[in-house]
Amino acid sequence: MSAQARALAAIGTRITPSRCLQYTRGWVGIGPKYPTALAAWNHATVKHPDEFPPVGAVVPVWFDSDDPAEHVALHLGDGSVVTVNGATVTRYESIKAMCKAWGITYLGWAEDLNGVTVYTPPAVVPIPATTTTEEEDVFIWIAKGATTGQHYCINPLDGTRYWLNDDRLSNLREFSRAGGTKIVEREILDEAMESFRKLPGSEDWDGSIVGAA
Repeated sequence: MSAQARALAAIGTRITPSRCLQYTRGWVGIGPKYPTALAAWNHATVKHPDEFPPVGAVVPVWFDSDDPAEHVALHLGDGSVVTVNGATVTRYESIKAMCKAWGITYLGWAEDLNGVTVYTPPAVVPIPATTTTEEEDVFIWIAKGATTGQHYCINPLDGTRYWLNDDRLSNLREFSRAGGTKIVEREILDEAMESFRKLPGSEDWDGSIVGAA
């Protein structure tokens, strides 16, 4: 049974309160090691503070709560979170929704828990260098998923897609403002659209284009 399946099966069941780390590690199939969620966060080796997990990443996510031990839950890879909630287990549609419901602050996520790697990021295809001339502008289009919010860089010449994290998206926009590669709002070529739809995880794309400010 997958981690997602174990966590989903636990929703609504009666559990022992204040055991967030125990249940979270149990859902991903990891044994005990640290006594509290805070200790597990402090000892995680690949942490992403203040970042949201990428699409598809089934990983532990931590929160700064009123409890000195802090709190950990499981991100299911689709943006939703399953968590110990008192004497039961609850699913929230997003990390932000959980923070709002509990009045707590999100800390971040990690690729490991209790010394065990639970997520390995996919290889990132580097964005190729782009040249322009006075006679011809080269355009890079940015698409955004409808539900996941994930950004993609699309080369309109051949439909090649590249994953974008926040830093790369920001850098591309800054480059545009500086007079380099232009990011524009416009319809994607039919062939580029077809190529983009073949990208795993792009089925939620709403067709919108995010251009430079």
